[in-house]
Amino acid sequence: MTKHRFSSGFLPARPLSAALALLLALPVTGLQAQGLKPSGSPAAVAARPSPARQQAADFIVVVVNSEPITNSEVRTKLLRTEQQLQQQGIAVPPRSELLPQVLERMISDKAQLQTAQDSGLKIDDAAVESAVQTVARQNQITVEELRRRLKADGIDYSRFRSELRDELLLSRLRQREIESRVTVTEQEIDQFLRDQHAKAGTSSAPVALNLAEILVPVPENATPEQVAALQAKAQQVMDRARAGADFAALVTEFSASAARGNGGQMGLRSADRYPPLFVEATKALHAGDFAGPVRSGAGFHILKVIEKRQGDTLDTVVTQTHAVISCCG
Repeated sequence: MTKHRFSSGFLPARPLSAALALLLALPVTGLQAQGLKPSGSPAAVAARPSPARQQAADFIVVVVNSEPITNSEVRTKLLRTEQQLQQQGIAVPPRSELLPQVLERMISDKAQLQTAQDSGLKIDDAAVESAVQTVARQNQITVEELRRRLKADGIDYSRFRSELRDELLLSRLRQREIESRVTVTEQEIDQFLRDQHAKAGTSSAPVALNLAEILVPVPENATPEQVAALQAKAQQVMDRARAGADFAALVTEFSASAARGNGGQMGLRSADRYPPLFVEATKALHAGDFAGPVRSGAGFHILKVIEKRQGDTLDTVVTQTHAVISCCG
């Protein structure tokens, strides 16, 4: 991984330890947990100070490759960490011990996010929407209720989604790094093929889907009248698709989806990699069928089933590459 530089955001005479000392000296007030159960996502148990208090005591603590981390960000992260430890029944260490660990983690995450962005990694809106639904499901509430709770706790929903996107991006980066270090032996490949043949014919294998979508977005603060008008627009698009209009052309004309440049297609993947909302809407459909308009937090979706395969009917293809190195004497 690329090495990243980071430095204190204070004057050169003030080392990072001085920043930590100042952070510890400032009181932490006006923060409340939002009451969600732990979901494995820091964003799901977030709490934030009021904007007035953030601005009153805000300053740059460290700079990671020209990107600052501020006092308010550090203290918010500290509160989240303490809340997560408490909700998980783990003893919370003194702030003098916890704060340096939190700051170090924030520096590491910031550097890794920069690495991910530099390498071209991206998280599409469908993956973020799936993560939002997972948070809501793990807390046994609906997405609408999740949004209401976030708003009641002063947490901006767009910021909440942005943090989820960052977490997914970090997870994908770490997964890629792990995969790049994995060495698969010939014996492991042979065993995998034997296992796949042994599983053939089972009805419990997951479905693989390739869905295409048209997203008619709904603004976050849309009025009921605006929502109704956009739903009517989505229904008109759906009617044209069912009447035989070219779906890719409709995508180009109407869709705001991240998959717009690919004719709306999101690619063949296992069902658990699609938002549950999409899977539920298309589970009884066949290739060429349509579903929708389906409402999500992002807007209205028109879905087309491009391909659907039962897991045990998928061909297993293993490409083995053998490098032969020769040289002359």
